[in-house]
Amino acid sequence: MEVLLVGATGVIGRALLPVLLDDGHRVTGTSRSAAGASRIDALGGTGAVLDLYDESAVHRVLDQVRPEVLISQVTDLPDDPAQLAGSRAANARVRREAVPAWSLLPPSGVWCTSWCRVWRGR
Repeated sequence: MEVLLVGATGVIGRALLPVLLDDGHRVTGTSRSAAGASRIDALGGTGAVLDLYDESAVHRVLDQVRPEVLISQVTDLPDDPAQLAGSRAANARVRREAVPAWSLLPPSGVWCTSWCRVWRGR
């Protein structure tokens, strides 16, 4: 299955990426940076740099990948838990202002957010 994992280098996305790949899915993962996209490539996925605040960039990625499933794990959280309180505004902004990827997926597609459970069927 062709999967677009938005936020693949985040806290949940980086744990989910290997699960999806191990289950045989073709995964394109997005990151805000080229370094993040390279980490996705190194794990066996296809990395894509994406600015979620740029609607045309979101459309380009969707057109290139043509996902059957889109999983959004988008957050703007720090790696250091001690900085979590200071990241509230940035995390709220990404949820409020970033192009809502679910609204751009074709009606035949499936969309999941961070509260979806991934069933491995084993």
